[in-house]
Amino acid sequence: MGLDAYVVCNCVKEGNVKPPPFDIILLEITDEGIDILESVNDETYQLYQQWRENSCGHEDFYYYQDRVFNVAGGNFFYGIIDRLGQDKFPLLISIGEKLLSADQAEKALKELDIFESGASKLQGIFLVDTVSNEEYGRSLPGEDKWFLSSGGEHTYQLNDRGFCILDRDHRELFHSVAFAQEVMSVEKEGREHKHARFHDLEMGRIFESSYPLSRKIWGIDELYYPISFQVVKRNLKGSDSQPARV
Repeated sequence: MGLDAYVVCNCVKEGNVKPPPFDIILLEITDEGIDILESVNDETYQLYQQWRENSCGHEDFYYYQDRVFNVAGGNFFYGIIDRLGQDKFPLLISIGEKLLSADQAEKALKELDIFESGASKLQGIFLVDTVSNEEYGRSLPGEDKWFLSSGGEHTYQLNDRGFCILDRDHRELFHSVAFAQEVMSVEKEGREHKHARFHDLEMGRIFESSYPLSRKIWGIDELYYPISFQVVKRNLKGSDSQPARV
């Protein structure tokens, strides 16, 4: 879940596509993009899926497509808007609910300029991999929203106390501003699972969880598990509402 931004190309409307292997009147062209009627059979739908992959020079008819933010990034983004004043951002506050016209997109860019200028005066709380300096989570002072959930068993939060792990009843099980992560392989029901042992480097507290902090490095099958983290506070910048690495 999250928010994606995209611009649909005009190739189908302008006839600049390869002839489809089905009747072209089955296509549905809307402001949201190109699709095929729901009433078509499975065989026609499969032909459509294969055709749209390379029917023009734009993959899936997207002239441009990018990930704006995930759920955690969205919470962070809207949290900043709340602090700066929702009345200043009538388009940004409703982003994701409807499509933006070209005129509205220009106004939204102006709102983004105001957003970045105002955000730079605010502080954020960040969970940082001390080896790579990658940021794994972010929050705003005074907030207690989770940035990672381990299937309902635990939620991971960043707040004024630092990195916190809570149980499903919102009881705090662990908190730290500087900690190490030891990842262990655990055999369960014939399958190997990764568990984490979090070790607070200041007070010596230890907590074991079934959900290590990790990230995917493209082109490498194995997940990357950082060995140590630090919680830092700093002024915000424009890129801080982009997807986190977790």
